[in-house]
Amino acid sequence: MEFQSLPQTQAKLINEIKETMFSSLDINPYSLVSPCAYDTAWLAMIPHPNQPSKPMFEGCLSWVLNNQTEHGFWGNCDDQSGMPTLECLTATLACVVALRKWNVGSSMISKGLEFIHSSNAKRLLKEMKKEGFIPQWFAIVFPGMVELAEEVLKIQILKDQSVFVSDIFYHRQLIFKKELHNKETYLLSYLEVLPSSYFNEELIIKKLCEKGSLFQSPSATAQAFMATENSKCLHYLQTLVHKFSNNNNNNIIGVPTTYPMDKDLIKLCIINYVERLGLAEHFAIEIEQLLQQVYKNYVKCDGEFYYEKSYYSLATLELHLLKESLAFRLLRMHGYKVFPSNIYWILKNEDIKNHIESNYECFSVTMLNLYRATDLAFHGEFELDELRIFSRKLLQKSILVGAPHTNPFNKLIIIFI
Repeated sequence: MEFQSLPQTQAKLINEIKETMFSSLDINPYSLVSPCAYDTAWLAMIPHPNQPSKPMFEGCLSWVLNNQTEHGFWGNCDDQSGMPTLECLTATLACVVALRKWNVGSSMISKGLEFIHSSNAKRLLKEMKKEGFIPQWFAIVFPGMVELAEEVLKIQILKDQSVFVSDIFYHRQLIFKKELHNKETYLLSYLEVLPSSYFNEELIIKKLCEKGSLFQSPSATAQAFMATENSKCLHYLQTLVHKFSNNNNNNIIGVPTTYPMDKDLIKLCIINYVERLGLAEHFAIEIEQLLQQVYKNYVKCDGEFYYEKSYYSLATLELHLLKESLAFRLLRMHGYKVFPSNIYWILKNEDIKNHIESNYECFSVTMLNLYRATDLAFHGEFELDELRIFSRKLLQKSILVGAPHTNPFNKLIIIFI
């Protein structure tokens, strides 16, 4: 490429990005959301009501058939090392079960099981054992998927790693005992992997949101529908698949780990991504337009997160806090009037504060963005000083246990940090 042609080439690339990425934010922001192998596999498991021998959502099954990696697993690699993560273990088990349920992809099933029993998978378990820390989401999801896979595949999973697996199962029992004693119901956000004795149809229907989802989780809602055949669940799932089928021309449909998502969060993540790449000067007009849209909604809610304790999950809470942290930092950087109270409510609400501290490994990305937001503190803003201390403490704990690499919500959008 000749030097003289470089500016023209850059201008062409910038225009292409403006036409594709930024224009799609107004048309369909979900086109920028990454699919989740685990949740897509659960939708692929749902049988058609009128033809039980066929999947209801064939596009989701097609996605599973077309997204196995060359190493045999499904899911996203760690950004730094390129190695599979704990999320890949649960996603691969879910995809293998979905394929076996419909008797397709036998070679892919074998390859997936090879990964589950590979040195890479065992390394993940050994590292977790060495660190002495089991992420709560993994302690709940992994045992449930192992049990389901063993039931469907009629084989024993990770037999030679029984000591590590037993520790995870034991940790799950401790979580169940604690949460049931406290009469918490957020465990229903993991409905798809809960033993049937832990829930009933009445409780599931009671916890459905107005639009039919269970904690905005596609996988949990898929199981809720299979357990109850509730029409609201069905409508939610059909709406979800239709929304993401618009992103595809070949009937290969992958769904995210939570839906619906906050469109302002998607916009903030795009701005954050562009600025951290050092490209903001090329998209100044587009960034300003997006921030104006975000600010209108931001001042309406005044930074307050209204929620019922009985209705939230780690995913929805983490994403909301992430949005608040990004909004405060980006809006203040661009001269908008925002106040510490817009994010300080995190510490004022004891339920939320305690929940974050108890599940800090799932909030590492959010705490990093909250910490960055406090970089923009003005003199005398003591609330931001407290938030800085709080976020730094949890980040230090996350670093010690490697939590940033075990959080399944890190891959929801292109990039959060």
